[in-house]
Amino acid sequence: MLTDKKITIEPFTDFYTNCFMNGIFSILTSVDKEYQKLTCINDYEYAIVECGDDENKSEKALRVRYQLKSYARAYFHLFQKELPCSTLEEFFHSEIPMGEPYMLKSGDAAIAEMKQLLDQGNFIYIATDLYYLVKSNIMYYQKSHLSHYTLLTGYDDKGEQFYIFENGAKGYNRYAVDQQQILDAMKYAKQKIKCYYFHIPQQILIPDICIEDIKKNAESIIASLEQLGREKDLWRFPMGDAAYRINAENASAVMYRHKANRILFQNCIPYLNKDVFIKLTADCDSLTKNWEWMKNMLLKAYFSKNKSIYSMLCLKRQKLFEMEINMWKLLIRGGPGQ
Repeated sequence: MLTDKKITIEPFTDFYTNCFMNGIFSILTSVDKEYQKLTCINDYEYAIVECGDDENKSEKALRVRYQLKSYARAYFHLFQKELPCSTLEEFFHSEIPMGEPYMLKSGDAAIAEMKQLLDQGNFIYIATDLYYLVKSNIMYYQKSHLSHYTLLTGYDDKGEQFYIFENGAKGYNRYAVDQQQILDAMKYAKQKIKCYYFHIPQQILIPDICIEDIKKNAESIIASLEQLGREKDLWRFPMGDAAYRINAENASAVMYRHKANRILFQNCIPYLNKDVFIKLTADCDSLTKNWEWMKNMLLKAYFSKNKSIYSMLCLKRQKLFEMEINMWKLLIRGGPGQ
């Protein structure tokens, strides 16, 4: 679907952060490729969250937790206004306005209204429940409920389908979804406002990367990893099914974060010694590969009837924490660029 500026929006696939961020990154990097350098800023930390089945939240999961400023920066660049919340808790438990609200009718009338909005050059965010949406999303489709806003970018009248940016077999990408699936996913989504529409900004101000900010973020990451290293009961095996799924998702998030870190280090070349840069990128490649292995092992346990899994996962996780700590320490003391 083309915007009013005739810019084709492509899904942001360099790495995956979350649907909120990747949807915004898709739009902003399509408008200006230079925006990529802001997508990989390391304003994240690690945290422990409760997980498990709805009746049992006693298990724990590792999570990559982005700071509020990361969401606020992306939101401001797209919507040209401040994020209307002051804490992460408020962000995750509020309905953030994703443009101008539009009160859709029901059934076929809603389908016609969404098509009309798209024909007028708008982009649309719709509230969806992933349980009903992308069939190739093996973690959620007909398995687990999760409500959020999905970026809707176009439609195919002949195939009676809409095009959305979501997660599925191709990762975060463009998927064709039947109109009835869209209606079902919207019907059961928890959000009160089911549809927002917006135009892309006329211009994006893209500031330069600040190496001192990158180093301050690195210090926060190190502190969070050291705290996790003292956590004795992060993973207890065997887990419940929901805990395996959530931990596999979060292992995948760590893997993608290291893909982002590699891009970040490439953007930091002017500030780094050549040997430091080579070591940092090698560490990123190793961390990416190892966290992918961790994700696959957790998924294997999730889909298998045999829930036994070796304690070596915990040992390996700890070694990966230590590797990342040393990587960020190297960046902090890294010499000037050559």
